Amino acid sequence: MKVKSKKINGFDSKLEYEEYLKFKLMAGKGLISDLKKLEKGKDSFILAPAFKVSSTATKSKISAIQAITYTPDFFFIASGVEDIKQGRRVYVEVKSKATSKIRDYSLRKRLFLAFCVRNYFAFVEVVDNKITIFNGGLNG
Repeated sequence: MKVKSKKINGFDSKLEYEEYLKFKLMAGKGLISDLKKLEKGKDSFILAPAFKVSSTATKSKISAIQAITYTPDFFFIASGVEDIKQGRRVYVEVKSKATSKIRDYSLRKRLFLAFCVRNYFAFVEVVDNKITIFNGGLNG
C-alpha cells in the first residue's frame, strides 16, 4: 500500500509540517530543546545491518541483503514534557491513519522501539493528531 502526500515547506506532508509547528511552540515555551527535523541518510538509524548470503538466485552464488534503516521525522530533548523524563532524547514520527498501517512502517517502528528501550530514548508517535509516548528503559 503506497500513500502519496503533498510536500509542504520541505516537509513530507501537511500533517508533518503542522506537528513541527506545534513542537516549535513547545520549544519557545522551554518545554523542549534542540528541536531538529531529521534527514534521511544523514540522521538514519541502522536497525539491521547489510550482509551477504550464499544464494542460488544469482550467478555469483552470493546475494547482498540491504540494511534496514529508519529515519524518524523529528528529534528533541525533553525539558518539561509531561510523561517524558527531563533530559531524555526524544524521536518523533508523524503519520496519517493510512500510513500508520503500512506493514513496512509497523516493522521499522517495532525495531526502532527495541532500539529506544536499549538506549533509554523516548519515541513519540503522532497519528492523525493522537499522540502516543513510548519511553525506553524500565523506569520510563
